[in-house]
Amino acid sequence: MSDTIKFTLSCVGEKTHEKWHGEFTIKTWLSHRDELVRDARRRELLGDNPQYASERQASQAELFSELEVRVVGAPAWWAASSGGLDLRDDAPVKEVFERAIKAERDAMDALKKEADAAKGELREVEPVE
Repeated sequence: MSDTIKFTLSCVGEKTHEKWHGEFTIKTWLSHRDELVRDARRRELLGDNPQYASERQASQAELFSELEVRVVGAPAWWAASSGGLDLRDDAPVKEVFERAIKAERDAMDALKKEADAAKGELREVEPVE
């Protein structure tokens, strides 16, 4: 099972009408360090008084902190926009985020299927007396 997936993004920005295109590489699994970095970045984005963040700001902080640890390869425009933070369009950020979450979900489903298959194989083995 791979620790990363690649996909090609192709969408049009809803505000700028700019065409966003390029290949992304996304981590399917996060390490403990990744999880800690993600949380630290989320808190940093929310600032000293996160309780005053709007619902959108809280969602944005969650989304961008997730992408910061998951995106390991991206087109030049992604890096130039600080991982999407400096974009005015939501569409490319939303699509990359959705693909990242789907990659994790698909990896987890594949792992569960492998575990279920292994359980079935164990049941087929005759007990030794």
